[in-house]
Amino acid sequence: MNLVTINYYLNFEDVVNTEIDGDKTLLDADVVLCEPSNFKRIWEKHISMGDNNVPLVFSPNSDRVRNTLHSRKEEIKSLLDNGKIIITFLQPVNGFRGEVSNNSQYNTVTNYDFLPMRQDYFLNRIKAGSGNSKGALKLNVGANLFTQYFTAFKVEISYTAYYDFDASESPEYFIINKAKRPVGAVHKVSNGLVVFLPPIPHDINNKKLLGVIK
Repeated sequence: MNLVTINYYLNFEDVVNTEIDGDKTLLDADVVLCEPSNFKRIWEKHISMGDNNVPLVFSPNSDRVRNTLHSRKEEIKSLLDNGKIIITFLQPVNGFRGEVSNNSQYNTVTNYDFLPMRQDYFLNRIKAGSGNSKGALKLNVGANLFTQYFTAFKVEISYTAYYDFDASESPEYFIINKAKRPVGAVHKVSNGLVVFLPPIPHDINNKKLLGVIK
């Protein structure tokens, strides 16, 4: 099985590591593992603050970021059409208002725009908020391929974002906190899966993580 990571370096010979704006293709992957909290580095140095402290990025930098995310989205869409798995750590939504092609019109760009899913899924549902798994998290009803992630890392998980709704009756949201807000989800997208996992401390030699996702 071929694993490609995006902005999440793992030090193993059979893992291909790249970045959101890297030059390595995703199209050979069976599984892609993403860390979207690190994507902001491709736009943060271009941020200007607009009215109400809304971050703005002007053309051509906004177009470059938008095109980078779109290119990755097209690769990931192809992978999902072919039954592959995309895993992303669930992080707060981060982004900006980006000028479109120097025409003084703007749209919202986020660190989740690399996924072929509706942008409002992230903007309207995901909220920043922290917690850990020490008695605060549990598996929801049902089971899936990634329940083993919770079992393997239940003492290491420290979530930084959650979905702001009660998911106790929705098995696709498979890890929930005490308030029944989910921090992990598995969605069928096209013929593949998009998986959202609460983060764990980054360890470039994490054999346990490699074993769980491969």
